[in-house]
Amino acid sequence: MKRLLALSAMIALTGAGCQMKPPAPTLPSTSSRQVVGTTDNVTTIAINDQPNYYIDYGLRSITPTSTKIDSRILLVPHHFLPVRQIGEAFATAPDAKRIILISPDHFSGCRTAVCTTGANFTYDQLQISTTPANADFIEKRDSVFTREHGIRGLLPFVATRWPDAQITPLTIRADAATSSIDELTHWVTQQFQDKNTYLVTTIDLSHYLPAYLADIHDRVTIRDLLSIDPERWQTMEIDNPPIARITLAVARELGLKGTLLSHTNSLRLAQSWSIREGTSHAIIQYGLNGQEPENVTTTLYTDPSRMIASPENRYYWGFDRVVTTTTKQDWAIIETSTGTQIIPLPVIRQGDSFLPVTDADYPR
Repeated sequence: MKRLLALSAMIALTGAGCQMKPPAPTLPSTSSRQVVGTTDNVTTIAINDQPNYYIDYGLRSITPTSTKIDSRILLVPHHFLPVRQIGEAFATAPDAKRIILISPDHFSGCRTAVCTTGANFTYDQLQISTTPANADFIEKRDSVFTREHGIRGLLPFVATRWPDAQITPLTIRADAATSSIDELTHWVTQQFQDKNTYLVTTIDLSHYLPAYLADIHDRVTIRDLLSIDPERWQTMEIDNPPIARITLAVARELGLKGTLLSHTNSLRLAQSWSIREGTSHAIIQYGLNGQEPENVTTTLYTDPSRMIASPENRYYWGFDRVVTTTTKQDWAIIETSTGTQIIPLPVIRQGDSFLPVTDADYPR
């Protein structure tokens, strides 16, 4: 999450049941690119996006004795505040010999829609070799992966859970055309002809919003991620809708259902109630058994005479409907099979802008 760089929470490791408060991870800058070297035309890239102890905290959850859950796809975040939950999810994934890892192309470094690499990666004492995808529409471009934290951050988890597996990393741009998305979907589905193939995809959910507002958006997103309907991909408030479409389309082709393992928010994990901009996360496994999506519909009632400022206008994303009013007030209505809930959405004025209140100022 790009805006949460000032958090200074620490990891509490004082015993079972303690709440994890790791320091807020920072996204890689140009200075964090580190190409260690090139030997025999193979690039070696260091994984240095996070402090080692931070990733190690999550890796400790992956043990040979962990109970495995039958699944074929794992959807995880690449924002690393829920690092413990990420590790626990990898720990329950079944054995596999081929791992396909798909991340957003955060920096749009791929000249086409989809890129891959065959670079070697290093993390502490861990040496991680990768195998590029072989398809005409996929560009092999190692430079994309020298910065891509969605791949670099998760590779230690993949390599720890499946140390002997062949790993194929891929990135896809958020602005990829539907034809490119579906071409990659078809390629991934073909790889599942090998029963030892497993797919790991990564997206983050709501961005740049207080937790109480992200919660509303996330109910729609999680509903749709459990729906196994790839046509719902464009309405989700997430960082890379194409990956949602790919995940759901492959799950549908394989006859899978989703199970929500974890739903978290960076502001709650770090207890940063006075910060307005957070990132939320969902971890979902897709297997033959799963849960039914929540029967929920959300509506935003908003007065367009006072536009609410938020990066990328994300305040207005993630609702099923937006209804305009002249009340100079905003609120949301959440309808479920058990009833209707009205949620006030108060704002404050700062100069010429109207902003959502923080979680600290939200009326309880």
